[in-house]
Amino acid sequence: MPALRTRRGWWPGRPRGGPAPGVVAGTRGTEPAPRLLLVTGPCLVGLPSQLPDGSEIPLPPILLGRLGSDPQKKTVCIYGHLDVQPAALEDGWDSEPFTLVERDGKLYGRGSTDDKGPVAGWINALEAYQKTGQEIPVNVRFCLEGMEESGSEGLDELIFARKDTFFKDVDYVCISDNYWLGKKKPCITYGLRGICYFFIEVEC
Repeated sequence: MPALRTRRGWWPGRPRGGPAPGVVAGTRGTEPAPRLLLVTGPCLVGLPSQLPDGSEIPLPPILLGRLGSDPQKKTVCIYGHLDVQPAALEDGWDSEPFTLVERDGKLYGRGSTDDKGPVAGWINALEAYQKTGQEIPVNVRFCLEGMEESGSEGLDELIFARKDTFFKDVDYVCISDNYWLGKKKPCITYGLRGICYFFIEVEC
């Protein structure tokens, strides 16, 4: 898995000091992390999004990947997102937010916890199974999107379009975009309440 071989390689496809891909909640570009495509063996889905002025822009592709197809095993779909909120040094960062740095054994950078770091953690876990010669106990599906910070635009359409194919045999979904109880105590979130969005335009 060359794109995510080390902890420092969690942000694949971006030259050191280059522009940060996947910032969609602000004014930066929406370019996906290209080398991750090689890792997941993707099925890409790109949909247009209409802006308030009526123009359309392409949404970043959603990456679908699969590992294993043993009918005797349960299938787990791992959800994650590769986009982030905008960040700038003047916001209070101690270092350039889009340059990953390590200090005292910790990684600092936009997306290192929300959510590129957790996505890399899944890849590293699978790599550990492979390197130690252990059988992965489940079939794995990946669903990695690039619009989570903007309401997951296009994700619903993808899920309904692939419910009888890619998602058909999924038994469980695991979301790696959640919280710890403090800095040293992870937790398992077993239920989410969901979110409703409303857009109201008032003319006087």
